[in-house]
Amino acid sequence: MSWAAELLQTLVSGRWSAPSELLDGCELLGVQALLASAEAGGNLADVEDELFRFGQVVAGHPVLAATLGDRSAPVAQRAELTEALLAGKASEVTRAAVRVALGGFGGRGVSAALTRLVELAAERRDRSIAYVTVATPLSDDEERRLGAVLSARYGREVAVKTTVDPRVIGGVRVRVGADLYDGTVAHRLAQARNALVVT
Repeated sequence: MSWAAELLQTLVSGRWSAPSELLDGCELLGVQALLASAEAGGNLADVEDELFRFGQVVAGHPVLAATLGDRSAPVAQRAELTEALLAGKASEVTRAAVRVALGGFGGRGVSAALTRLVELAAERRDRSIAYVTVATPLSDDEERRLGAVLSARYGREVAVKTTVDPRVIGGVRVRVGADLYDGTVAHRLAQARNALVVT
């Protein structure tokens, strides 16, 4: 019996409260196998970054997001589009992970699935993710210093993933897990407006 058959037998013989849990378990195992192959090849950090960047592209283009998230279209058809977009720009592991996201990884939409895949890649590298939103790009030095501060605060390595959004006007918003630190100008203006309404 091959190792794949043994693994499948182990999964099927396990106790699952619902068939969907078995499906989710198999799906997660497949993702972990993809990430393990990238790790073995020394490319896991690149896969993490490629997935994040592709997620940013999708989030920034509503028509693309709607097209990729259209579950009435076959996954293979939507995958043709992502293959064309990622050809020569992303590894095979990244492209395979994107196909998993198109299939609704864990019941999520495409954007949420891509985010979860980024987090799983970071977890495999024993890191947390800091989602940072700024009005203008951070320099490499600023990003390194922010990562060092967050790593010291959380007691583990923190990978900084930056999104540039001019709507925040200035300052920085940082989300690590359930923790949110919002020091943006837009947030402070919203607080001021709310205070004026209350008074």
